[in-house]
Amino acid sequence: MKKLLSLILAATLAFSLCGCGKSSEDLPQESETTTAATTTAVTTVPESEEYYVTSWTEENGVLIVEETYVNGHSTNIYRHKYYPNYYESADEIQARYPDKTVLVWLGYDYPAEDTRLIPIDTINDYLVSLGKDYVICFSPVDFYNASLYYDDVRDAYIEQLESSEQVDILTRCSLTVGNGLIHAYYSNIYDGIYEPLDSYFESSEEAMTYYNSLPEEYWDSFRVNGNLYNFGGYEVGVRADCYYYINTELAEKYGWDFDKTITEQLDIIEEVMKTEGCAGVSAGYSSAYLIDHFIYMDGISFDSENRVAVSLADSEKLEEYLEMMYELKNAGVLENYDIVGLDDCFIYVNPLRFEIRSHIQKIVDSKDNTEDYTVVPMSDYHYTQALGGIGIYSGSEYKSEAFDFILLSQTDSYLNNLLTYGIDGDDYNIIDGVVSDARPVLDMFRFYNPLISLPYSDSSGDMPDNMNELCKEILETATPADESEAIGFAFDVRGYEELNAAVERAAWNHSYVGYSSVEADLAALKSELEEAGIDELLEEINRQYSEWRANNYD
Repeated sequence: MKKLLSLILAATLAFSLCGCGKSSEDLPQESETTTAATTTAVTTVPESEEYYVTSWTEENGVLIVEETYVNGHSTNIYRHKYYPNYYESADEIQARYPDKTVLVWLGYDYPAEDTRLIPIDTINDYLVSLGKDYVICFSPVDFYNASLYYDDVRDAYIEQLESSEQVDILTRCSLTVGNGLIHAYYSNIYDGIYEPLDSYFESSEEAMTYYNSLPEEYWDSFRVNGNLYNFGGYEVGVRADCYYYINTELAEKYGWDFDKTITEQLDIIEEVMKTEGCAGVSAGYSSAYLIDHFIYMDGISFDSENRVAVSLADSEKLEEYLEMMYELKNAGVLENYDIVGLDDCFIYVNPLRFEIRSHIQKIVDSKDNTEDYTVVPMSDYHYTQALGGIGIYSGSEYKSEAFDFILLSQTDSYLNNLLTYGIDGDDYNIIDGVVSDARPVLDMFRFYNPLISLPYSDSSGDMPDNMNELCKEILETATPADESEAIGFAFDVRGYEELNAAVERAAWNHSYVGYSSVEADLAALKSELEEAGIDELLEEINRQYSEWRANNYD
């Protein structure tokens, strides 16, 4: 379980410590180190209970970065290796390909242990073999000292754009948690940083063929205020609101019925606890606020019947989830995942978003240490706002070439696998022994197309051979969510950053399942959100949404 949580939370940290053509001289002055014995810490502490502390050391030219994340409930520490000299500058790549246009791809760098995530030379040689008139250069965004709050992320991104002589391709800034990143992306669109892409599809027969191969809801999940600015990546807008991991061996041994709910089988859970000496249900109820957030705004839900945003305390989905949690708690079978990990329990319930790639990754039994687990979605798949994607910088002089590359990344299986796994080879296997660090390749670079990418294997077992068909089935059978009429709406947070952050913190810090009843829990949440200013925030959200709806539906 700790490994799972590490992957989820590691996806929220966006510190890039190398750049296109950077050397160790370009590191922050505070980090001038020559031996592993010297460590410099930089601390960013917003006015909240969430903050980050980063320290780095240099060992033989490799930067060792330790990131400490404190969220008011727990502290998590992550160590990574970075290679400051790995990515070459556009001029260096131009020298090797003098007759080609060099496209500069601005993204977020997540080097893993001894693994080069983006094999630029292999990619460029392949582009040349296809007769393309362009090659690429990767330029990471520098996040030396930025928290995940809206202003920090947006400023770091804009600073990189303004300081770069050329930018053509943009990896959308989107991570599993941290809605400041989402709002920063929306604001970049409002500021005209992203190029609208619909006309590029319409001007190319090949592009339209690809467009028509996927459901319209897929494309709608990427749209912002009616326009398509990015696409691609495994984080398509398909999710189930809740899912659970179950010990496959014990489920079979004790006759677990996957067609019944967890609360209908309390007798089995109690028997497993008594006989096997393990916890019954471990649940991530500290993140229950993610069960029904509206356009990735923590603390905000959507009333689809009345077509308005409402307080999370008025969410029917959250109420249903809490009712299950309290029934498990009152039965004496519920533990918090901060106390009991996946390896120590029969069932692990998680209210986090359940993306398509994650489902296919676990659709067959997969291993976690020595035990097998099956993942079971607790609701049908539906479309909602997508997180991932790749777009074009509006200031690029090579927009058509950039679009051609992005389209190729989603239609050419060889290139897609290079960009997805970062390894050139017949199997595209994640290197054994670094899978827990290398797997974020899938999560971060957002080029993964689940319909053409090869299944990967790792130390925990092979993926199913029919993974692509399974992904396609989910895409085709998923239905629009209750809030589907709001898919594509983007809240303009500018001028409301502090208010939005206060409401988010209230949603994060609420003690879910910490009261005598569901009613007391929701009443306390309602009071905390109101104290944070949710009523004023809702007034502005609904004003913007009503205007957006008038232009799109009415």
